[in-house]
Amino acid sequence: MTIEKRLREVGQGHLADHLARLDNEERHRLVSQLERIDLESVERRVAMHLDSGVTAEELRFEPVDAIEVPREMQEQQRAEISREIGLEAIASGRLGLLMVAGGQATRLGISGPKGLVPIGPISGKNLFQWHAEKILALGKRVGRSLPWMVMTGPANDEETRQSFEAQGYFGMPKEDIFFFCQGTVPAVDLKGRMFLSSRDAVFENPDGHGGVLEALKCSGGFSWLEDRGVDQLFYFQVDNPLIRVGDPVFLGHHLQARAEMSSKVVEKFDSDEKVGVVGKLNGQTAVVEYSDLPEKFCRQTDDEGRLRFRHGNMAVHLFSCPFLVERGARVEESLPFHVAWKTIPHLDASGKMVQPEAPNGLKFERFVFDLLPHASSSVTMTVERNLEFSPVKNREGNDSQESARRDLVELFARWLESAGLDVPRNDQGAVRAPIEIAAGWGQDEQEVRARLVGDDEARERIRGLLEEGKPIFLE
Repeated sequence: MTIEKRLREVGQGHLADHLARLDNEERHRLVSQLERIDLESVERRVAMHLDSGVTAEELRFEPVDAIEVPREMQEQQRAEISREIGLEAIASGRLGLLMVAGGQATRLGISGPKGLVPIGPISGKNLFQWHAEKILALGKRVGRSLPWMVMTGPANDEETRQSFEAQGYFGMPKEDIFFFCQGTVPAVDLKGRMFLSSRDAVFENPDGHGGVLEALKCSGGFSWLEDRGVDQLFYFQVDNPLIRVGDPVFLGHHLQARAEMSSKVVEKFDSDEKVGVVGKLNGQTAVVEYSDLPEKFCRQTDDEGRLRFRHGNMAVHLFSCPFLVERGARVEESLPFHVAWKTIPHLDASGKMVQPEAPNGLKFERFVFDLLPHASSSVTMTVERNLEFSPVKNREGNDSQESARRDLVELFARWLESAGLDVPRNDQGAVRAPIEIAAGWGQDEQEVRARLVGDDEARERIRGLLEEGKPIFLE
């Protein structure tokens, strides 16, 4: 069957007509791209989203049972038991780390991968280095190098790899880092027709963080993990510098529950916060995006006056590798595409580039949290927002570089205060001078406190800097 006939059979006749207007080289490039695209899948996707009549109002949604932040002695003891179980699993080589880093920093006014955004309050270390040092510190703690997977995007794959190489892979063995690139999917107009981005190319957009499943399968990532004896995978996104990479407490809870997929959550600021909510959807643990959550659920409160649906998704998960492999064999069933109305520049029938002023098409992407309902067992663990969640998404205001650096300084100040040091603050309660603690010096509150309790010289040196109001950089 010719490519023209296939295009007409799946509702893309305009592309068949366009091929006739191209020279041989242009035709070859476009046909090569079209042969890579699953045209029948595009047709099914369009039909499903243009004809769907299902609404969130028809769904049954209930709060999820979550492990809350430990307050009582018994809860703290449970957390410590989980920590030891998690550390033992990491030390035995069972844990791999997967960082999703396909985004560009365009919205932040920076050209390049988001992982190159400077985030260290004093050092200016970028996000890539920030996470790498946490992984190195955790590896040092358990006495082994940890396997690290990095999912890039089509726009930043080469620059990301070059950045790691230029920085000597941050001191990690090169063979312990696995790069793989997420896929792309065509966008369509309101009649389901694919756009042209140029004379010899169809417009495609990245397939979302849910594309990790297909990308792992196609890149050989599953085999790479199996060869290293990894059976649990810690998933996180590059833009959150407060993340506790490989958190052994979280891992311990996950392993004790024999969970196939688990999630960390934070309590929502308020009912209007634009964050997905973890709950029970038709009896299964799931995430419902804020835009899909019916108004009747948003503002409900419990007997204590807290939001009933307060468990905000922070995009931190643990996966059983056998579960991922099994789901990877059934991607279409496991991870449906979501649709978003977008403004998409394109070539029109006359060959002119059009810059629409209003949404004119549909982009499709997958969300990794859609795997949750397929898990036979799942743990939802609540953490304190100011300790673990401060994503960098905006140029200014909330969720910006400035707010993330401020939250990091506050976190480090809290660690010093837990060791009995007095951190000066202004009238608004903000820390007066910047503080930065490198992961290699201390990776959490317990480690910093133990180090300072046993080192009088370091303790007094830091106390003197605090009293003088000088910056503190511990590395």
